[in-house]
Amino acid sequence: MMDKNSLPQKWFIEGWNAYLDYLFTIVPAILIFKALTFGIPLLIWKFSQKQWAAYPYMLLIAIPLEIGLNLYFIKLARNQEPPLNDIFKGFEIYQNAILVSVIYGLIVMGGTLLLVIPGIILAVMYAFSAYAVIDKKMSVMDSFKYSAAITLNYRGKILSILLMTISIHLLTPNIIKFEMTKAIYQTNFTLWTITGYILITFIFIPWLRMSMAKAYIFLIARNDKMIK
Repeated sequence: MMDKNSLPQKWFIEGWNAYLDYLFTIVPAILIFKALTFGIPLLIWKFSQKQWAAYPYMLLIAIPLEIGLNLYFIKLARNQEPPLNDIFKGFEIYQNAILVSVIYGLIVMGGTLLLVIPGIILAVMYAFSAYAVIDKKMSVMDSFKYSAAITLNYRGKILSILLMTISIHLLTPNIIKFEMTKAIYQTNFTLWTITGYILITFIFIPWLRMSMAKAYIFLIARNDKMIK
C-alpha cells in the first residue's frame, strides 16, 4: 500500500510525465484558452478604458472555458487524447458551470474573510467540485458533496498542489500592470516579464493542472473502490 505522505510527490511526477507526453496536445489548447480568456478581456478593457467592462465576459464566457479546460486535462490524465472542442464543453452545462465556480469562489472568500485557515480548508475540500460537475455531470450541490467526500483524509496532500499554484502566480512577474485607482492597465513587456509569462503559461500551470487531474483520478478511483 502506498504511503499517503508520498502522494503529492507521486501526483507531481505523474503530472510532469503526462505534461511531457502530451505537450503538443496541450499547447494548442492553452493558446486557444488564453486567446479567449486573456486576449479578449484585455481588448475590452483597452478600448473601454474601464476595468469593469471586461467582468461580464470573464464571468459568462471565461468560466465555462475554464470548466472545459478541466475536462481536457482530466482526459489527458486518463491517457485519452481529447479533441480541442472539449475546451468548449463547459457551455453544454452552462448554468452549472457558472454556478459551481461562483459558489466555490464565494465559499472560499467567505471562509478567508472569517479567518485564513477556514478559507484554505474550504478551498481544498471543494477543489474538485468543478471537476465533478463536468466529468461526472453532477448537479452543483452534488458536486460539492462529492468533492468533500473524495478529499476526506487527503486534503493536506491536495493543499500542496494548490499552494504551489498560488506561489507560482505570486512570484511570476506580470506583463500587465494594473492601476486600480485609475482602473486602467499598463503593459510591462520586458525580457523578464515575457519569459515569466511563457514559463507560467506553457510549463508551470499546465503541469500543475495535470497534477491536479492526476490527484482527482486517484481520489475517485479510491472512492469507487471503497463503495464496492
